[in-house]
Amino acid sequence: MIPRYFLEAFALLGEAFPSWKPNERTVEVWYSLLKDLPPKVLRRAAIRHAQTSKYPPTIAALRELACEKIPFSSEEAWMLVRRRLAEETFSKVGIPENALEALRAIGGSMALRNANSSDMGALRAHFMRCYDALAHREKNTREIETLKSFDEDDARELDRQEIRQLEGSL
Repeated sequence: MIPRYFLEAFALLGEAFPSWKPNERTVEVWYSLLKDLPPKVLRRAAIRHAQTSKYPPTIAALRELACEKIPFSSEEAWMLVRRRLAEETFSKVGIPENALEALRAIGGSMALRNANSSDMGALRAHFMRCYDALAHREKNTREIETLKSFDEDDARELDRQEIRQLEGSL
């Protein structure tokens, strides 16, 4: 039996996207793939998706919203840094912290400005590896914090739901 909190989040999405009509099997599959998310986090992700998307949800979209997706890909971060370096004075405003850390890892802005064109491919690859590693670490940290937000009240409610499910199956 699927817990009430999950069905409520699913119902919210169904109301927000009237043309989206998942069947019973879809609900079961989605629950099996999203049941590790704490109830409050799943609800928040469903609300954010309904508020920010024109399209029905996907499992991946809800997971990304639950863990706050990194706003720039490594390629986008590289291009942003390169554009800023082309300006007369390098401005850090609007550059993600992970991009600045990746820039420091490859030697900083002066090293990138003074690099030969033949070195750019290697610098770009190193920057992107660093940025992706930092983004991955940040995502893992957010996931851990998200799971820590799963408070005892949520755990007790899930325990009560599981007991009711077991009692219902007897």
